[in-house]
Amino acid sequence: MRKPANPIVIAGHTLTDKQAWRHAFEDELREQCGGRIDKDWLIAISRTLLRHSPDEDPRRMARLTYPILMVDPEEIGEAEHAASARAMRRSRFH
Repeated sequence: MRKPANPIVIAGHTLTDKQAWRHAFEDELREQCGGRIDKDWLIAISRTLLRHSPDEDPRRMARLTYPILMVDPEEIGEAEHAASARAMRRSRFH
């Protein structure tokens, strides 16, 4: 488990390592999103990533997560369709 360089204290309470990881991740991702992120969704993402990557830098994980969250699933589908169409056209002419 990654430990913060300095203990994080909120309202007189020192956060555990897990709480500190999630706090740093959520703070960074919230900043990346300009504060426009659903609180429950943010908590679910931070819990999931903490389970899978507890030794990773939480702020780095948030910076990696942001572009993934910004991808529109419809754009992926359209890109896959376009790639399939290009491959089909190429195969007909070769």
